Amino acid sequence: MFSNSSEEIYSEPQVLDFYTKLVAVGLYPFEQKALPSIDLQSTLVVGCGAGRETFALAQSPNCYLLCGIDINSQMVQRAKGFLNQKKSNNSLIYSPQIEFSQSDLLSYSSEKDFSTIWLTLGLTGHYLDQKQRVSIFQKSASLLREKGFIVYFPDIDEKKFGLQKRVNFGGQQDLHQAYDFYIYKNTKEVIETAQKADLSPFSVNKDAIILQKAC
Repeated sequence: MFSNSSEEIYSEPQVLDFYTKLVAVGLYPFEQKALPSIDLQSTLVVGCGAGRETFALAQSPNCYLLCGIDINSQMVQRAKGFLNQKKSNNSLIYSPQIEFSQSDLLSYSSEKDFSTIWLTLGLTGHYLDQKQRVSIFQKSASLLREKGFIVYFPDIDEKKFGLQKRVNFGGQQDLHQAYDFYIYKNTKEVIETAQKADLSPFSVNKDAIILQKAC
């Protein structure tokens, strides 16, 4: 479950405006690196916000269905507004089917089976314990077709990162070394959690973790 404070923060006007402006940015370079390894035919974007990742993924010629979900109704309304605007302007080059709906992943249901589930940057940081994170991966696996992919980006929690830097390096080492150690530790925890949901690592680096559902 998301914390109440997270829901309130994402409903603040300045936060909504910030995520709305991000739609024009598209995928970050480290996110783009995941694209050659996955199948975008039918993709579920979890934590879609105002649509930054969804509209960027829609530019793939191999994508015919994109579903974006977000727990925040105001974010979803902004994503739908962008979608209507793009349809009226004919700016969706490949015209995949795009849908947005308000939902938490754990309560989301669909008759579709997805080739890829894209867990947006920082999403799992909103879930409070490992048991809930296992539930995230189990739910994701239930929505995937055989050999489908889950794309996960390592969380960068500034408070945890700062603590990790001080504890492990005494505050004396280069920031990049601390960053690399934090990502390594986080990645190891993610893989161990995903394996409890019968998911296997397909591609792992400090930019993204791609998991695959077994046959």
